[in-house]
Amino acid sequence: MALCRSIGIPAREIFDIRVGESKISPSMGSGKDGKAIITNAQHCRAEFYLKGYGWIPVDPADVTKVRLAEKLTNDDEKIRKIRKYLFGNWEMCWIAYNMGRDFTLKPKPYIEPLNNFGYPYADVNGYVQNYYDAKNFSYQYESIKL
Repeated sequence: MALCRSIGIPAREIFDIRVGESKISPSMGSGKDGKAIITNAQHCRAEFYLKGYGWIPVDPADVTKVRLAEKLTNDDEKIRKIRKYLFGNWEMCWIAYNMGRDFTLKPKPYIEPLNNFGYPYADVNGYVQNYYDAKNFSYQYESIKL
C-alpha cells in the first residue's frame, strides 16, 4: 500500500475475517467441515487502482503466511503459484467488514479516533482493554456454514 501510494497509485486496505476453508492452504482459511472458531481469523487485504481496470485485489500477506506456515521458500513452486494467483485475485473464504480508519464513535470512547476495527475495542472506566492479551481480554467469533 505504501509503495503504491508513494508513486501516486491509489491503494486501500480491506479489513476482513476468514470464515471458510481455503482450497489453497489451511493457513489462508478458517475452520473445517463448515464450522470454525474465527476469533483469531482477522486479516487485512489490499487493492490498488488502475485507470481503465478499476480496483485490483492483491494479498502479499497471505503469500507470506503460507510460506511461513508450510515452511516453504520464495522459490518453491507452490509459493510462485500463490504469488501469481493473489496478484489480481482473492480466494473467497472471507467477509469484508471495514475499509475505513480513524472512527469517531458515540458514545465517545476513551481513545479517539479509533484507528480501525481489526479487533474488538473495549474500555472500562477509561481504561482501554488490550485485545492482544488473550488471558485478560477474551472474545469469540464463530462461523457456521448454512
